[in-house]
Amino acid sequence: MKIGTRMWLWPMVFMLHDFEEIIMLKPWITKNASDLQERFSRLASRLLPHFESLSTSSFAFAVAEAFMFLSVLAYLTVEFELYAIGTGLLLAFFFQ
Repeated sequence: MKIGTRMWLWPMVFMLHDFEEIIMLKPWITKNASDLQERFSRLASRLLPHFESLSTSSFAFAVAEAFMFLSVLAYLTVEFELYAIGTGLLLAFFFQ
């Protein structure tokens, strides 16, 4: 498989992963909020209100923005054959 093809697969894999998150985020938070609060009280007390108030459409919009960024990054990486830079930026994006 060519490196350019692999670069184009990153945004697609990202979307497959995030489709699951878009669908399951609200039910998972609802089901596990008390467990999260018990295990990670300081972090959960700061993050849970944000996630509980986040609508599915708002989350989907944030995912769409990330997908657009990754698609542009993949396009520029393949078009200008900057595979090392593109891969580095892609890894930095995923690890953030």
